[in-house]
Amino acid sequence: MLKPKHTVRYLLGWYRGEAKVSALGRQFLYVSCVALAASLLLPGQNAKTMWQLSISVPLSHDERIISLDPSQHFHVLLTNVSGQSQKFWKESCSWGYSVLSLELTNELGKKAVVKKKPRSWRKNFPDFWTIQPGGSLVFDVYLGGESWEGLPAAEFGSNVRVRALIEVPADEDARRLGVWTGHLSSEAEACVLQR
Repeated sequence: MLKPKHTVRYLLGWYRGEAKVSALGRQFLYVSCVALAASLLLPGQNAKTMWQLSISVPLSHDERIISLDPSQHFHVLLTNVSGQSQKFWKESCSWGYSVLSLELTNELGKKAVVKKKPRSWRKNFPDFWTIQPGGSLVFDVYLGGESWEGLPAAEFGSNVRVRALIEVPADEDARRLGVWTGHLSSEAEACVLQR
């Protein structure tokens, strides 16, 4: 078994043509190098293997209706599809309050991003959920409520495609507590905004 420092020397020797490697060994090294490069160049792939983000708006008379009545809501689900527990910021603190946004696209292709309005915090400390493998975190989205901004005017149209977006920035608290950071997006769902 090669130790890490010997492995690096071996790979450098192989690259320079100094090390003797069988055809099977060359194939293995080539595939390993490609896989390593892909994992470094495509960091978003890791998020997709850890999480699934989806919008849950049930059909009502063959339409997915999002009511803008302040008392009505729909759900965005964040599901842990990895094989291990994941930590995710709670919405009840500033670290997790604004991680979810929605992208609306009308029939003409015009986009609007709806996000949480900034707010002040009387008590604020980093707090997180631990989501077990296969478990989900459910966001209740009251889009007609007063906590959202960027909702387009009626001229935007009622027939829209809605996509949920999550962005959790890396910071010292996330590193220290082991909270997941990164970007996610759901599939776009055809919905009707009911004003």
